[in-house]
Amino acid sequence: MIVLDSTTKLLQIILAGAITTNQLQFSASYADYVASPAAFTPGSNSGVTNNTTAVTLVAAPAASTQRQVKRINVYNSDTAEATVTIRLSDAGNFRTQRSVTLLPGEYIEYEDAHGFTVYDASGAAKTAQTIFQTGTYILAQRTTNQTFAAGAFTTIVFQTEISDALNEYNPATGEVTIKNTGRYLIAAYAQIEDAANTSGVSVSIFRNGVDFMRVGGPLVTNPGAVLGISVQTGGATFANLTVGDIITIRGFAGIQVAGGTLKFLGLSQLTNFSMMRVG
Repeated sequence: MIVLDSTTKLLQIILAGAITTNQLQFSASYADYVASPAAFTPGSNSGVTNNTTAVTLVAAPAASTQRQVKRINVYNSDTAEATVTIRLSDAGNFRTQRSVTLLPGEYIEYEDAHGFTVYDASGAAKTAQTIFQTGTYILAQRTTNQTFAAGAFTTIVFQTEISDALNEYNPATGEVTIKNTGRYLIAAYAQIEDAANTSGVSVSIFRNGVDFMRVGGPLVTNPGAVLGISVQTGGATFANLTVGDIITIRGFAGIQVAGGTLKFLGLSQLTNFSMMRVG
């Protein structure tokens, strides 16, 4: 049950980004309870979203009144998917009640007895499996050698794309363009050849061109060893991303003390990248 029990508490609705054509539609119903004399008074509200500006979904109650939220419905009437957040505001402190991405024609509904449920355009409740199928899932591999210069990060282009549920990955550039705000699991691994005469070999996630999180390395190699030795580095991490973020996986090779090149080995089982939205 969602209860607004002070004059500073209200429910708001806000989008992660601007709509394409139509603002999302919402409606809400509630009952106000007053203890003395005991009485319930029904009420309702309806309206539309305003992009990234918060809109009041259920207003705060009057003093000495408990406002019990009975039902909320938010319908995606836009022509593109939209990420909507329903949040509790208490004197400017926000607590997210539910954040979800809705495809065109889908809606989220809150009922006092059952909580939140997401429905598809046909009116059928979406299960965890159906939500997963319509979310980010990327799997790509590097199947040929990519030679790097020393002393700088270079984007690893996983040019063989196996899965890309929302068409977010560009196998020609190695860039992922995020379509939905949420939490993501990102994993990247690289097998490195000719690493013996380099130092500081590592793999990082870059967000919007900035080194965001190191997932592999740095591996410091032996300058006295012969060229041709192979090492593997990589790992996995969670990241909170927003619509429009550009994600790349980049490799770094430090100073080379002798001739030779750093190669990210083109074996699919050794140099690969995966990414999925998990929340």
